Amino acid sequence: MLHVFAVLLGVIFILELAAGIASYVLRNDVEEIIGEHAKIGMDNYNQTGADGVTLAWDALQTQFECCGTNNYTDWSYTKFEKIPTSCCRVQSPTCTSDLDVKWFSAISDVIYVDGCINRLKEWVVSNAAIVGGVGCGVAIVQ
Repeated sequence: MLHVFAVLLGVIFILELAAGIASYVLRNDVEEIIGEHAKIGMDNYNQTGADGVTLAWDALQTQFECCGTNNYTDWSYTKFEKIPTSCCRVQSPTCTSDLDVKWFSAISDVIYVDGCINRLKEWVVSNAAIVGGVGCGVAIVQ
């Protein structure tokens, strides 16, 4: 029984150490991974059966004060073809009603113009270091 416990503890140690190292090593690939999935998600925004995608984009843009993947003009290349209200600096259902994403330029006082990919990457990278450090620390203590 003691041998089984020791083996299981060893496996847990190896998994924790591997998770910590992997999160640290892969932190620089975050932008590419996020970018690929973000473009797919944007194209499904506000589409039938994609409520989760719509809610995720709205939460992301509101929380990180950003709009689109690289910038607000990304929305012109989607099926939605307009800027979501979650890009608005002040939440209002009419915030983007008069805006045409294909024809405007100086709107930074109305909507967030910076893209979400860089803000999300910074957040993931900073938290990946914490997760990796905690994982390695716990593995060492064990």
